[in-house]
Parts: sequence; structure tokens; C-alpha cells
Amino acid sequence: MLRQISRIHRLQGRCGLLAEIADSHGFHNWLPLVAKEFNYAEFRKGLDFFSKEDTWLVCKGCCKGGGGGPPGCVRDCCIKHKVGVCWECSEFPCNKVKDKAAVIEGARKYRELGRDEWLRQHAEKAKHGFEGHTGKYYQVWVSKYPPTQSPDRK
Repeated sequence: MLRQISRIHRLQGRCGLLAEIADSHGFHNWLPLVAKEFNYAEFRKGLDFFSKEDTWLVCKGCCKGGGGGPPGCVRDCCIKHKVGVCWECSEFPCNKVKDKAAVIEGARKYRELGRDEWLRQHAEKAKHGFEGHTGKYYQVWVSKYPPTQSPDRK
């Protein structure tokens, strides 16, 4: 069965998948012997951390209406100024974002398109695997067969 990892849990899914592949290849047995400069145990702990549902990686607090983010969180600032995104703020661009070209460009597009069209375009891109932080499209499948091959086309 072909299934695409959801956008929200994409990194978590990839880390879990990488951990599964590393374990299935027995990396824990032989990699420490051949790559002494590589700490496999720490690498694997990192994969476990990023693949867990309850990691801080997914902002369950501030972005979902809860209690605030890490120090300097832009979302906290948005809540304080009663705006949905920072570029709706009358103080934009402030010191938190003035040196971030991608944020400034995002604000320009948001203002040019309007909120509804901007959201529609981002939702459409997300359907196709777009990840806004990297500006790239990703597709990850977990399947016995490659995406272009079904069991009956072996």
C-alpha cells in the first residue's frame, strides 16, 4: 500500500523511516567498527528524538492556540499584537525579521495576493509536498514497490 507522509509530520516520518532502514541494515552492528569518527548511538538517538510524536519539534503550544513558544518566538509576538502572521503587524518589519529576506518576500507576496489567495496557493503547494522552510518539494512513500510500479506491473 502506497501512503504519503502528511506535511505536518514529514520530518518525523522521514526520521522514523531512516531509523527503520538503518536498523534493518544492521548499521548498529557494523557501522561503529568501520566509521570510528561517527557516533552511531548519538545519531540513532537523534533520529528517535525527531521521529517522536511528542517532540518539541511540532509546535503544539503557540501555533495551535496554546501557551507560547520558545524565547524570541515570532508567534508570541503575533499573539501580543493580535495578528495572524507577522506581516499583518503595523510594526512589520521589526527587529525579529528585518534581516530575513524570505520573510520579507513572503510578506510582499501576501500583501500582493491578499490573505485568501495566498493561503489557497500555499495549501495547493503543500498538497504537492512543498515545505516552506526549505523552499523545496518532497515526496516520501512507504511501500513494497516504487511509486511508479504496482504489484501487478512487476
